[in-house]
Amino acid sequence: MEDYKFLFKVVLIGNAGVGKTCLVRRFTQGLFPPGQGATIGVDFMIKTVEIEGEKIKLQIWDTAGQERFRSITQSYYRSAHALILVYDISSQPTFDCLPDWLREIEQYASCKVLRVLVGNKTDREDRELPTHVGEEFAHRHNMYFIETSAKEADNVEKLFIEIAKELTQAQECCFPHPPLTGFELMTPTFVFFGRSLFVVDTLTRTAKLEICHPKMCQMSLCLQQGKLDQNLPVAHGGYPLPRSRARDARLVVVVVWL
Repeated sequence: MEDYKFLFKVVLIGNAGVGKTCLVRRFTQGLFPPGQGATIGVDFMIKTVEIEGEKIKLQIWDTAGQERFRSITQSYYRSAHALILVYDISSQPTFDCLPDWLREIEQYASCKVLRVLVGNKTDREDRELPTHVGEEFAHRHNMYFIETSAKEADNVEKLFIEIAKELTQAQECCFPHPPLTGFELMTPTFVFFGRSLFVVDTLTRTAKLEICHPKMCQMSLCLQQGKLDQNLPVAHGGYPLPRSRARDARLVVVVVWL
């Protein structure tokens, strides 16, 4: 598997139709999908970038903007390292909703999360929101700001590279030692050691004991798999833990609200 120094979770939020999916597709696949439909629930893609000679993996989560999916998407804020709040520069209503999105960030995200405001669709001729309006909003709320065009690929690469740089610098400042590498783990991760359940932070290489009762472990595992069968691979959303990393580990289960 690909080796990397850090893995960062980046989540895009904002009203439906502002171009979140197009930004992700442009950055990860180099294409602009014409007639892109609305995201249903949550989707994600992964791309590895190089920052100062080090490989940094970005796990980019594209969330639905519709109200009916809000209870699902809110749970994805919790372990995000960066939140990208997107609005459409040709749509005043998408900008007017920014305070609502900020309240969700304050309620569900970490206080240390990197917050970035993006004014998308600069290729549109029917601009309703001048650049300085976005800049002033970002300044008031301590956010980075950039305008982009997913259609024209303008500033899209710069957006994600700058985020990777900021997160890498912050991580190296706080945690000088690299995380475990060589296998895919998405934080937060459940690891079962015998009867105990740990939550592993792959960035800081720490593990916190959460549950030490076998029935509680069984309940948690059943929630993820729908059944308990230790002879089968982990079901949707999980990965086996390599024996070279933990001989006594049984399973790694990725929490559904990543």
